[in-house]
Amino acid sequence: MRRRAASLRETAARGRRAAGSLGDLLDDDVTTARSDGLWYGTFARETTATLESEHTAARCSAEDLQAAAAAWVREAERLEELADAADRVLAAAE
Repeated sequence: MRRRAASLRETAARGRRAAGSLGDLLDDDVTTARSDGLWYGTFARETTATLESEHTAARCSAEDLQAAAAAWVREAERLEELADAADRVLAAAE
């Protein structure tokens, strides 16, 4: 149980790092695409809309990954509590 808890904590840390970079992935590109006078026309509008949609999806994915990481940490804590309880039972039985 303790090894699984440690693995969950490591995975949560990696997930949080990935979520941080994922959430900011398209910030600069969207800002540039929205700039006044940068580009005009149907293609520009459609491309900017697509970019904004992908930006939103990336941010949502980052939020989902953060939530999953928090759940992994909670599960690690639960496993550690179970391991502690098992240790106490074994110690009492000796």
